[in-house]
Amino acid sequence: MNSQHNAAASSKGVENDRIEDYLDHLCTPLVGLVPYAIRHKLRMEAEDHLCALIAEFTEKGLAPKDALGAAMKEHGEPWTIGQAYADAWMRGSCENYLNRFGAPYVLHGLAWVGLASIPTLLLVEQSCLAYGIAMEWVSVLAVLAPFVAGSLTGLTAPARPMRAVCYALLLHILVSFAAGGLLLPEPGGLRFACFQLIFWLPAGCGSAWTVAYFRLLKRRQRFLSGIYSEFM
Repeated sequence: MNSQHNAAASSKGVENDRIEDYLDHLCTPLVGLVPYAIRHKLRMEAEDHLCALIAEFTEKGLAPKDALGAAMKEHGEPWTIGQAYADAWMRGSCENYLNRFGAPYVLHGLAWVGLASIPTLLLVEQSCLAYGIAMEWVSVLAVLAPFVAGSLTGLTAPARPMRAVCYALLLHILVSFAAGGLLLPEPGGLRFACFQLIFWLPAGCGSAWTVAYFRLLKRRQRFLSGIYSEFM
């Protein structure tokens, strides 16, 4: 009798852990983007819906673990639900262009793109003014910088990393064009601005998308591996 009771308690504990893990994955895309009170409300609503589904599948005769697995499958992938809610939140909170450029995910892009673009622009200016800066090193930095900035944005931005990089790069490209105009008749500054427009923009956005995709894929695999280890 005691062994059956302990097994039931252990099974219940595993179920609760899996539910909490599911809810953690659902809310992860919202952290740093959606206020805590709203995140908590969404978490409670998702938990209530999940528990209702578990009860429904249990009434159909499934074992508790099987009912939990079926309920999670019916409710949907948690990261997909969380990301959809994050996107909906961003659409609702960014009704005008000023708010869009002040959105949390854009700030990530501005920070990382700025750290890549401003030093590179300064080196380009110094090389144009014959300050002894080797163009080879400037060229290497100019090629690598957008990949680094895009990757870091994709790694840290809570949502829409490609858009964050795009907004930030467009702003810095305008700055580069303005700086290039001041360097005329030396064309190096304008060449760098054109290079940013033609190369940095797709390279940075592509890097942001790639890193964000694999970050989501890793999270998905980690979650699914936990399900398989418990329910298979």
